[in-house]
Amino acid sequence: MPPRLHQRFHLLHHLRKLEGSAPDYKALWEDLSDKIEDISLSQVDQDLLDHRLTRIKNGEAEILKWDEVKHSIGEV
Repeated sequence: MPPRLHQRFHLLHHLRKLEGSAPDYKALWEDLSDKIEDISLSQVDQDLLDHRLTRIKNGEAEILKWDEVKHSIGEV
């Protein structure tokens, strides 16, 4: 994860602990999506994304819809 992006998530994590409620992920996403061209990927991150896309194309993995998975986040 690029340092600036990592810092934002780190900050949100700590704010969530302080506030006791979930951060506004929609606002975060809108803020990040406005700056998406400023975010660069390391070669390791790009390789990981390429590998995942290849797995999807080969039928070894699938893309799940957010509504199907959002309730399972944090579950083991």
